[in-house]
Amino acid sequence: MRPSKSKGDNPKEINTKTETSRLHFFSREEAIQFGLSRFTSEEIAVYQKAKKRGMTPEQEKMAIQIAYSRFSEEEVAALKEALRQ
Repeated sequence: MRPSKSKGDNPKEINTKTETSRLHFFSREEAIQFGLSRFTSEEIAVYQKAKKRGMTPEQEKMAIQIAYSRFSEEEVAALKEALRQ
């Protein structure tokens, strides 16, 4: 599911007050679904196995960098905001 852009009551409009678009998820579940959609089931399984076995700090840092590379800065901000709910 793609995040929508928000303005007041109509979340699909661009916020003209700040003249910038802002991604928004309506629920934590929607944000998780969007985030997972950027990875194949095989990639998710590999990360789950690696996490279970234990990762060095370097491996963990690399995995996080790879994950972040799948999203724009705006998408990361929207995901972080939704996951705080």
